[in-house]
Amino acid sequence: MQDWPDIIKGCKAGDRRAQRVAYDRIWRQVFPSVYRIMGDRVQAEDIMQDAVIKGFGKLASLKDPAAYPAWQKKICIHEALGRIRSRAPLSRLLPEMDVPDQEDTAYPLTPEQATDQLMRLPGGYRMIVTLYLIEGFSHEEIGRRLGISASTSRSQYTRALQKLKMMVRHEYAQ
Repeated sequence: MQDWPDIIKGCKAGDRRAQRVAYDRIWRQVFPSVYRIMGDRVQAEDIMQDAVIKGFGKLASLKDPAAYPAWQKKICIHEALGRIRSRAPLSRLLPEMDVPDQEDTAYPLTPEQATDQLMRLPGGYRMIVTLYLIEGFSHEEIGRRLGISASTSRSQYTRALQKLKMMVRHEYAQ
């Protein structure tokens, strides 16, 4: 089983080996996104397991087996956003912060350092930066999915970037 059409055919037939192959491949592709959204490894693992099982249950609706990775990723992200919406009011996740406007300075960050800084953001900021910058969602789509306006998504994204800049400046100042 090398390609998605064969793997999905096996999954639809209930082949546990095919399901394991699909799960392992999707895990590697999607887990980093879910982890960045959730900010907690245990919760992200739980969401991945639930969302992939949910996806297996909906395979009959998948028209193109080659599209499975993108289709399953969407299910996983929806599951993560649903968990966030259900556990806390979004207003608590998106804090209003006054961030002083300071001169932009370039700081050389490795991808690992940038990810570390992103993970230190408050949950709502991290979620919006991940969805917009990394996953490519529009602010309109983020707003629809989170139950906020597109302008709130934009302003929170701007605040998140300002917060990131402050965090990086602080780290470089030490």
